[in-house]
Amino acid sequence: MPQPIEASWLAVRRAADERARATSVPLIEQLAAQVTSLMADNRHHDTSRGPSDAASDGLLRRIAFVDVGAGTGANQEWLGPQVQQRMGQRWAQDWHLLDHDASLLAQARPSSHAWLAGTTRHVGGVEEVGPVLGGLQRPRVVTCSALLDLLTTEQIDALVRACVASSEGALWSLSVTGEVRLEPGDATDQRVADLFNRHQRGGDQSDSTLGPDAWRYAERAFEAAGWTVELATTAWHLGPADEALTRRLLTERAAAARSATDEQATRQHVDAWLAGRLSDIDAGRLRMSVDHADVLALPPSVISAQTSSPRA
Repeated sequence: MPQPIEASWLAVRRAADERARATSVPLIEQLAAQVTSLMADNRHHDTSRGPSDAASDGLLRRIAFVDVGAGTGANQEWLGPQVQQRMGQRWAQDWHLLDHDASLLAQARPSSHAWLAGTTRHVGGVEEVGPVLGGLQRPRVVTCSALLDLLTTEQIDALVRACVASSEGALWSLSVTGEVRLEPGDATDQRVADLFNRHQRGGDQSDSTLGPDAWRYAERAFEAAGWTVELATTAWHLGPADEALTRRLLTERAAAARSATDEQATRQHVDAWLAGRLSDIDAGRLRMSVDHADVLALPPSVISAQTSSPRA
């Protein structure tokens, strides 16, 4: 699983994440519509059902969400109400928060919603997602947020296999694309971006993380398995009100860029770039956009005739 993530980082990015995810609502609507349609079709065609089953239709139906790399539970807190709003009062949600960092899971807040039940589970790696899914009642949806770029090709392949074998859909959110824009512009911006993306990709080792290429790799992997994929662009748009996040982003971006080169002159240029950008923040003139992509994947059995959302 990915290297440990600081809880302070998850906290400082939460507001920007929630603003960005507003553009992925069409994906949530499609997921909700198709899962509820699938379950309605299953009830209609299930010849094993008897009179007592029909009487139980008035009870809540439950949907299981397996949230991979759940951290402190931000994905459940944001996505749960969004799904519930679109699936109706006869549905309830069971969230299973998985992470390799037990200290982060311990900070996940219990849900205050009567229709949402949550559990946390410490796991050693993504290979444990399949067995978790297999033990849950259908329908099952696999989610994650800001995770894919920290994974290797083997780990993404394992997640896709688990989804294809044992779920009704996947919604993987807020994967960085490598596109960052700063205003006002600076001649060194692109050089720093290239170094940063090289660092995020982890070099040429076979076990390297995919960084900004991860969301495209996941898209192709699902499509190769016969699933349909829809995309949404979920960008951070940061200004003076986001100073803490922007300052941390730029500082860590410069540190990653420095570590991606052995050239002292290049490192000095990165240091000068960071000093200038922090001065722009202090002056209240810096604007920053960081692109992300959300990936919705659905199997053929739940593809409806409704019009699909525009692809990113």
